Amino acid sequence: MRKLKFKKRYIAYGLVLVIAILAGAAYFIANDTLDRINYEKAEDVKFAKTDLTDKELKEQQAKATTVPEVHLDKDVINILLIGEESIESDQGRSDSMMIATINTKQKTLKLTSLMRDIYVEIPGYRNNKLNAAFNNGGGVLLTSTIEQNFQIKLDGYVRVNFQGFEKIIDKLGGVSIDLASWEAKYLNTTNYISKKKYRNVKEGTNTLNGNQALGYCRVRYKQTLNGEKDDFGRTNRQRTVLTALFNKYKQESVLDMIDTANELMPYITTNISKTDIINYLTAAATLGTTELETFRIPVDHSYANKKLLCGSSSASVLSIDFATNQNELHKFIYGTDVDGNEATIAPSATPTVSPSATPSTNN
Repeated sequence: MRKLKFKKRYIAYGLVLVIAILAGAAYFIANDTLDRINYEKAEDVKFAKTDLTDKELKEQQAKATTVPEVHLDKDVINILLIGEESIESDQGRSDSMMIATINTKQKTLKLTSLMRDIYVEIPGYRNNKLNAAFNNGGGVLLTSTIEQNFQIKLDGYVRVNFQGFEKIIDKLGGVSIDLASWEAKYLNTTNYISKKKYRNVKEGTNTLNGNQALGYCRVRYKQTLNGEKDDFGRTNRQRTVLTALFNKYKQESVLDMIDTANELMPYITTNISKTDIINYLTAAATLGTTELETFRIPVDHSYANKKLLCGSSSASVLSIDFATNQNELHKFIYGTDVDGNEATIAPSATPTVSPSATPSTNN
């Protein structure tokens, strides 16, 4: 088995839990707690030099003026959750991209995974994979890229580092995750679990600590219990861990929520103001839900694996049907299609947990 290179990864897998924890304790969190967050202004974000010629840039800007306006809905709050993949202090690509949605009309809390290999138009740059947008312009450019390609409004972004992810799981006493035999063997014989002493997981139900759960969330070369492979399997694992975290959180007391929130704040970076954070948390606190609905873009049967030009070189990407995916994403987030009509999510895109199935192969 070839040796896998381990990188420091800044993971946003725990950000939905952060929102849930703060929502439950919103009225009890003091200003000094929110002051522990790292606030980021647009002018502080570094942008890479454009790879477009002057002519191409002008043509792109002219085309951008014809893009339909993003969907606006006062009853819906969308927060982009970013997991940054980087080495040391260098800005890398976003390893994880999810949209956390607070829908006050439907009284729902939702989470949508965006596959990082989706081929998109990036404002000011050549077409590339979605995660390249973060590499070129941080959360600011990634936000505008998602808004332009999917025609939804994002109310801000949040990113967290890998230490925050591990700490939150350890703080809650670990998460219960079911592993297939091939998943357990893979985690125990590779460096996805970075600390060797924790490479002792087993087939069946495990209580994973932060380091083990982080390794589990990063796996893409082994299929999941329900048969998903590659990056689809990886994002499935992320959603599985988030659901387990959410369920674990529901058992916590308000005092424990506050204590956990205080520890998490230094690991969070956001462009959302303190006032808006309080408003969003207050909105989440009024939902009264104990369920987390999950979704994935692209939906089934709406994409093809292709090799296309990404910046200056070719790479394998997911070429998606944007009309279909925009529509299904709108249905999931807003409850209406892109034209504002009440709609039902297509069977292939229904945000429900698939029954576990034993795959016929573990390759």
